[in-house]
Amino acid sequence: MPTALSRVCWVPILAAALTASWGSEASANPFDLYGPSSRGAASGNTGTASATDYSATYYNPAALVLGESSAGVGFIGSGGSARILPFARPSGYGIPDLTDAGPAIADEDTLRQRRGQRVPSQYGVLVGAANRLGTENLRLGVMAYVPLVGTEEQMSTFNDERERLFSNQLQFELLGGRVQHATVFLAAAYQVTDWLAIGFGASYMPAADTQNFIYLDNIADQSDVDLNVGLALRSRFRPNAGVVVLPAEGWRVGVSFRDVQFLRLTGRNEVQVRGLQGESENYPFYQDLDLTLQFSPRTFTAGASWTPGPVTISADLRYYVWSSYRNNQGKDAGFNDTFSPRVGMLWQVDERHGVRAGLEWEPSPVGDTSGRFNYVDNDRFVTAVGSEHALLFDESRLVFSWHVQAHWLLTSTVNKRVPDTIVPCGPGVTEICDEVPNTSIDPDTGEPYVLGQGLQTSNPGFPGWTSGGVVASAGAEITWEF
Repeated sequence: MPTALSRVCWVPILAAALTASWGSEASANPFDLYGPSSRGAASGNTGTASATDYSATYYNPAALVLGESSAGVGFIGSGGSARILPFARPSGYGIPDLTDAGPAIADEDTLRQRRGQRVPSQYGVLVGAANRLGTENLRLGVMAYVPLVGTEEQMSTFNDERERLFSNQLQFELLGGRVQHATVFLAAAYQVTDWLAIGFGASYMPAADTQNFIYLDNIADQSDVDLNVGLALRSRFRPNAGVVVLPAEGWRVGVSFRDVQFLRLTGRNEVQVRGLQGESENYPFYQDLDLTLQFSPRTFTAGASWTPGPVTISADLRYYVWSSYRNNQGKDAGFNDTFSPRVGMLWQVDERHGVRAGLEWEPSPVGDTSGRFNYVDNDRFVTAVGSEHALLFDESRLVFSWHVQAHWLLTSTVNKRVPDTIVPCGPGVTEICDEVPNTSIDPDTGEPYVLGQGLQTSNPGFPGWTSGGVVASAGAEITWEF
């Protein structure tokens, strides 16, 4: 089937699938980056042993039993100067104009100029609740985040030379679009004894499948297409669990687990084209789609908190199983597992006022990117401060809390490596590859293209880039404890 037809037929399936991913309002986890509440965010995003409100639904389901019933709403926003700056393209490596019969589209015919990216601004609303429902030892919790802007970042991308034909842009792999999605967590906790609590929960995300049936009456006029679209949404729940132990006065110890979660889009086009029905034994034609979006890795966390007086010190150590990370095309990205330490402090000034501060270290899971693939990410050091102020009633409190975070993206420089042996682009190739293989034949002369000898690449990441900067995040929250 003609290539142009293949491209046209993918338009409806992608539109349907991406619409499904947003309309369901549940997806991957922005809480990993900014935290699920102002209290947690201001305390270095610790909470495995110290969370005392509905934010425990995310941090550690078992910790729901440590505080009073609560309900709240908050706002969080972020923006900053973090950006990617591609290096200037050296001469001699571009895709020359080899006429329409050439093996690759010429650089001069690329639709968009090569560019980097700033981390886009992000704003959203947090809502949560925890309640014992009249029981003594049981607690239920729910926590959700709904983005208000930034939904344009849900486009899938390629991490190699193919992206030149689409956005022609380098993008932060684990920032930006990763955090601009709705998030839902549910949990239940039970206090087994005075010193032990257990909890179980789940994160929710949809899975989408689309089956499309396409008829093209005139292959020369692809603007006239008859189309039937079938779309199926399925629920995707992934488990979370945790334990909290109170070994001594003023001490809490907790461990938690969150399973891998992602949105998977699958589908198939069945394409009929008048005039081609007798030309192939495989008629009608089929096109398959399989995309992985909004990936959050499996996470294990151990934490402890100590309250010797008016000060509570908390510490968490997270282990991210990034080695299971899949890019948008569902391929293994070769990431490394990471440990992320974080510490937090609460100074309870008096019954109504408290001050918080915290530190986090988030190493990048991305390894060597000097080859074909462009995974842009930076080690991050996070500082945070905040406070809380309460209005007291007979048996309840209304608490206003706020926080400010600074995510310092340590400057990273990547230089692409030109391999000693140049090979054509194709499946399994991990080095910078040749988009115009030296053996490509000019149909007019019957000889290899003279202008196509050597390495010809339009990879947006070639010859390299630098990335870094600061992302600031701030939020405020009102919580009713009763």
